[in-house]
Amino acid sequence: MTRQSVGLDKGGPSTIDRRRAGRATERVVAATAIGFAGVFVALSLIAVATPGEAGLGAWLPVHLLLAGAATTAIAGVMPFFSAAIANAPPAPGWLRFAAILGVAFGALLVVGGRIASPALVGGNAWFAGAGGVFFIAGLALVGAATLLPLRFALGGRRVVMGFIYGMALLNVVCGATLASLLLLGWLPALQDWPALKPAHAWLNVFGFVSLVIAGSLLHLLPTVVGTRIGDSRASVVAYLGVATGPPIAALGFILGVGWIALAGALVMVIGALALSFYALDVIRHAAHWTTDPTWHRFTAWSLIAAIGWFVVGSAIAAWIVFVGGASPAGWQLTPLIAPVFVGWVAQVLVGAWSHLVPAVGPGLPPRHAVQRRILGQLGTARLTLLNVGVLLMLVGVLPNLSLLFGIGVAAVAVSGIAAVALLAASLAVREPPQGAGTLSA
Repeated sequence: MTRQSVGLDKGGPSTIDRRRAGRATERVVAATAIGFAGVFVALSLIAVATPGEAGLGAWLPVHLLLAGAATTAIAGVMPFFSAAIANAPPAPGWLRFAAILGVAFGALLVVGGRIASPALVGGNAWFAGAGGVFFIAGLALVGAATLLPLRFALGGRRVVMGFIYGMALLNVVCGATLASLLLLGWLPALQDWPALKPAHAWLNVFGFVSLVIAGSLLHLLPTVVGTRIGDSRASVVAYLGVATGPPIAALGFILGVGWIALAGALVMVIGALALSFYALDVIRHAAHWTTDPTWHRFTAWSLIAAIGWFVVGSAIAAWIVFVGGASPAGWQLTPLIAPVFVGWVAQVLVGAWSHLVPAVGPGLPPRHAVQRRILGQLGTARLTLLNVGVLLMLVGVLPNLSLLFGIGVAAVAVSGIAAVALLAASLAVREPPQGAGTLSA
């Protein structure tokens, strides 16, 4: 006898319809966040191609990538992961849409305000400060949408994911508040900004973006490569190290105590190394895909390569703290651009959206199949170009090797433009009419 799923649902067809509508909302929310992230990545590439136009140097592309692309993607995907991990209903769709829009709008206001008034104080700097307030409000909504489903989680999942995502949100709210108070002209922030700036960077770059990515990869990476999600010693050390290291380092900078800052940096390096050991173990148990092999290879190896760059970037950040101490010299942006912002953050964004659009995006299986073919196009070439570019950028920061840095930027830009173009093409794929068997983009 055939088992009828409808008969197992006491709510009958209306309950099933509501569940289908909920899944549709989930898919639209994810696609919206990924679409916004793609726009921010495109704007970041434009900023890289027009250096000095806004008078902000590397600040502009870095903040478009982190505050814009990464945080908007996190705002859409982090609540999805918390609901999936808890096996619980997600937060209401309106709350998740509001969180995405709040973060995206706040990031645009911050960037637009800095472009209109490059000075950190005076003039129209308050405009960027107001954007920071919107950004923090959006983060509060992200926190609500993320933590609500965890009320229904069972066992250790609730504690672990609540700790990872809760700590990440606390870090970014603290880091964003420091910068917002500066832009709004609060005198203590103005006076102590040389010490607060490294703390702001550590909290946002490592304490928020890197922690959310690392925590999500503990579940996303096994899904992408086709193996079981399980805890291990390496995974525990990874999330504890990446969760506790950055706030300790930030505290060291705020207090001006070098050994505290260095201890936090070293704890984060240990967490990054543990994440790489976890990834190696996951790879050993990876499935052998018989369909869409190019797409599977691209998404999996994008995430794996990104973890490698995270190890490199965290080690460089720790070395900078060792040399510069808990002073402004203990934070330098330029050496971290290639391994952290491009090799780690940007590469995870591309790998994650290439997997998630066909996996959880709107549409039926035929549409997702076309999206997988689109997002896997030239996957090996794009992956190679990006990572060779990151390596050239990293070496190019050394004296007399600026030509290599420029070549690396060009390689990364080509790979990035292709990734954004393929994302746009995949989102533009139309659903077939009823009974049709083919799709078009």
